Amino acid sequence: MVEQLMPQRGGFIKPFGCGWFIRELLLGHGPEGSPSIDPIRGACQADLFYYYKIALHQAYAQDATDHENEQRIKQRKPVYTEVEYRERVDYLMSRMPYKLVKCRYHSFQRYFHLLKQLEWVESTGEEEPAAMQEYDPEAPPRRYYRLTKKGFLNKGIDRFYKWIVIPDVFRINEAKIGFSGIVLAISCIHRLPSLKLYLT
Repeated sequence: MVEQLMPQRGGFIKPFGCGWFIRELLLGHGPEGSPSIDPIRGACQADLFYYYKIALHQAYAQDATDHENEQRIKQRKPVYTEVEYRERVDYLMSRMPYKLVKCRYHSFQRYFHLLKQLEWVESTGEEEPAAMQEYDPEAPPRRYYRLTKKGFLNKGIDRFYKWIVIPDVFRINEAKIGFSGIVLAISCIHRLPSLKLYLT
């Protein structure tokens, strides 16, 4: 009997999943306080990554503020008012290093490439100059992507970013091998018959 350990929302260490966030953002829902985009026009990978990182920072700052409120309750002090809470979150956000969370742009690119291979996202054909092209004309432009019909209908877009278990051999999770290792292991599923992917 296999006991499922994956939380129902998000994943280990992360307050919400990357795939879920990408899908919600491309649907125009503006998840976790991110801006609402046009689902027809889509967005660039760099913008998706930036919104994802900022949303993670926001979640971390709110969690830290909630922990402070819990400590204040234990110490019989009044909890933060709504204004104080917002100011505290903004203060923590201002002092939080951009690279605090583990997700890096290269890892995000590999993850996004996997979504393209699954045909859950597609290029809209719209491009615009990238800042890198100012000193490297051969650099790729900023390309816009949107959800495909398959991606729109598939609410389990974050399902493969979960526990990966190879029975009787070893276990892999994000905390041990990192975001890139998860994606790499997923891409090799067809080569490992004994590999089981437990979905939420």
